[in-house]
Amino acid sequence: MIFKGLLFIIFYHVNKVYAVGLFEACVYSTDCKVGFKPACVNIGNKNLCVEQCDDGEDLFQCGIGKKCNLNSMDVDGNTIRCCATEIKCLSMKECTKKGEVCSPYSLTCVPSSIPTTTISSTFRPYPLIGKCIDKGFIGTNDCSVIKDLCLKPIYKDFMQEYCAKTCGFCREKEITSECDGASCGNNTFEVKLKKELVAYIKVPPNF
Repeated sequence: MIFKGLLFIIFYHVNKVYAVGLFEACVYSTDCKVGFKPACVNIGNKNLCVEQCDDGEDLFQCGIGKKCNLNSMDVDGNTIRCCATEIKCLSMKECTKKGEVCSPYSLTCVPSSIPTTTISSTFRPYPLIGKCIDKGFIGTNDCSVIKDLCLKPIYKDFMQEYCAKTCGFCREKEITSECDGASCGNNTFEVKLKKELVAYIKVPPNF
């Protein structure tokens, strides 16, 4: 009886030690108790608890330029969704720029609201012809957030309508829209992109 009592005490304390939260060190994914779908992943030489990302929520969860990898692996060898590939922050106080927060999905500092940076002139390889504007979503700078989609064929129709100036779609030399597969023939990408933008910059879904 005493032996069973000691085992219970040991188990309780061990379990308590490894009941860790996001951003904290872990041994197994079951150690990660905080979050919607937390997982323990190896980044560099550290095992850390991160939140699993959702397909189509890259901008909001992972940050600009990062993608949610749907075939990542946790430390246990299970397939998970993850966009944490490097450690840039492990707490909110490490993000020193105004308006930034430490993302539990990517472990990098991401803006909590839409940035207001302007587009560099080096992004415009051809001279403008005629009147060329960005419709944007809230203001003309919004297109800078998603300018990396300009050169992706499946996004061309969407970007041409809302971000023509940023993408350079009203220039002497057009960007081609050739693509392989059936993705260009449906509007799935547009629905997904709108979902990302609604989540990221808090605009109405029917903008």
